Amino acid sequence: QGDWSSDVCSSDLNDDNENLRKQTINVLEEVALAKKDEVEALLIKISKEDQSSLVRANALAGLGTYYNDSLHSDIYAEALNDSSYMVMYNGLVFLSKVNSKKAIYHANLLKGETNKLMIRGLIEVFGTHGDDTAHEYFIDASKKISGYGKYSFIPSYVDYLSRNNSVNNLKKAIPILKSFSGGDYFNQFYNMQLSSLSSAIEKEQNVVATKLQQQEDSDEKLKLEELNAELNEIKKELDEFIKELNG
Repeated sequence: QGDWSSDVCSSDLNDDNENLRKQTINVLEEVALAKKDEVEALLIKISKEDQSSLVRANALAGLGTYYNDSLHSDIYAEALNDSSYMVMYNGLVFLSKVNSKKAIYHANLLKGETNKLMIRGLIEVFGTHGDDTAHEYFIDASKKISGYGKYSFIPSYVDYLSRNNSVNNLKKAIPILKSFSGGDYFNQFYNMQLSSLSSAIEKEQNVVATKLQQQEDSDEKLKLEELNAELNEIKKELDEFIKELNG
């Protein structure tokens, strides 16, 4: 980790060896707490100035992992202008952890990105913080997902749908969810993800059922009954697909 009892600038974080700089950031936790001001300042400097994009990306990750401070939101946002997609990805993801509104703002500006890593980052941010307006991005992104990309897409999409579980969103989502396939390992993974979504729909059904019991207005009651019926149909279709996955 370098000689932290002397000038931080003589540490391994300033070594000419790129791999040493990168690996040092990965093992800084204890020192980062003991020498917060020094390490924090150096990580910020490295995230902006290091010649290696991998080291810059690691510095952002270190900053977010060791400190997770909302005061760093401008640094993460600045990283979105970097020439490296890895740096941009880390900037967006760690920005979303400290300032979700700012992250969503920048994510919307980056919707046109075609790089796979950036698509993954956008999916993660929209999955955790996106509202109804983000669904079209998921629909479009689902057409570009292939191979192992589905392992990052699906959990974020399920998180998104669990929070934004309107009938309209769920109806659009079912064909997308049924389009993914794989071997036994994937089916086990997918089973857990879809079961989580099914539980979220069931919770929404319980909310609707409670409102039905409390509702006295006949028109509003009819709307709730129709909503409950639609949720039942959606959950039924989803549960039948889960059974198919189980063989």
